[in-house]
Amino acid sequence: FVEYEQDIDDASRNAWSVGGETSLWNKGRLYARHELASTLTGDYGLDSTDEYQSTIIGVDANYMKDGQVFSEYRVKDGISSRESEAAIGLRNKWKVRDGVYVNTSFEHLESMQGESDNTATAATVGIDYLASDKYKMSGRVEKRWGVQTDTLLTSFGYANKINDDVTLL
Repeated sequence: FVEYEQDIDDASRNAWSVGGETSLWNKGRLYARHELASTLTGDYGLDSTDEYQSTIIGVDANYMKDGQVFSEYRVKDGISSRESEAAIGLRNKWKVRDGVYVNTSFEHLESMQGESDNTATAATVGIDYLASDKYKMSGRVEKRWGVQTDTLLTSFGYANKINDDVTLL
């Protein structure tokens, strides 16, 4: 796949992603993704002077219905061990009823080498409401316990389908 995002107010702000995946004997998959963001205010609040690159190479496998175990190698800002991490964890999706799902995950990160120790453990819980043809909602809470800092992250998404051509996010 290839993805491209462009800021409509500032032509210098954009993001590129490229990646792919392949099935592993119908039991799991091997995947990779590389992202280059030039000053899009987004995942990490970048401003007009920031740029970052990120690469993820991973493997996951189903261990139960809608449950995966995964292992990833993550590199930030170039292929060097100074900003590399290894992650292992679980992702689960639980059907509450038709169109309503609870998502949970747990992961442990280990810094591979370098000046900063980003070792951390994180747990998330989220809910997706997909039962309506007109609108969709999602919410997520993540707690991360790290060597350097502890964080609590939240996100909320809402999509409202106005007509077949227009959806408000």
